[in-house]
Amino acid sequence: MERPTLFGRFTLHPDSPIRTSIRGARMAGAIDSWPGGLIRLGQDFRTGYGDGIVQFRIDTLSPDIYRETEIGAAAFQHAKGPHTFNHNHNRLLFDWYEERFSLLAGVRRVLNRL
Repeated sequence: MERPTLFGRFTLHPDSPIRTSIRGARMAGAIDSWPGGLIRLGQDFRTGYGDGIVQFRIDTLSPDIYRETEIGAAAFQHAKGPHTFNHNHNRLLFDWYEERFSLLAGVRRVLNRL
């Protein structure tokens, strides 16, 4: 039997989409195994683009059923985010942004294209 791969045939899951809410529908990192089970991270859009992460425990994952439970949330106080969180061995990757006005923003964009 051929082992399934990310590049193999795709079949839509019967429970897709798993979430249509502005709280957690868009992925915020890879699904990962933790002591509490499989954890899925989703972006929190309630107050703005990717303004925090919502954690979901995957309770049931089978070819026919997907169920998850929200178990927590995290957000920065003085910046927007994080809206991505991943880890690899001893490294953490997360990102954020600040909303601020700059008169030179257009100039910087043009210079970056030269």
